[in-house]
Amino acid sequence: SFHWPGMVQLGEKKFIKYFLLMYPSSTIQSTLQHTNAKLIACRQRAIAEGDFFRFLGVRLAMAVEPRHGSLRTYWEKEVTEGFVGTAANFGE
Repeated sequence: SFHWPGMVQLGEKKFIKYFLLMYPSSTIQSTLQHTNAKLIACRQRAIAEGDFFRFLGVRLAMAVEPRHGSLRTYWEKEVTEGFVGTAANFGE
């Protein structure tokens, strides 16, 4: 559990409030601005805030459900029955 100084007023204690203490909304907006500038320079589509949070969620799931091998193993679509390294199928 987190133990914040008494001066930190969270109100209702929700995970997102703890997250925003460590990664403030202004920093998220700055991250999106710089990320989108790089994406557009590489002729890729810009991402929205929801895309960014989904990406973080997938990375968190990858940390909780570790696989051997490269990051590519998380995106495999075929499931090999009885195989220890079965893909997490995030690509589905």
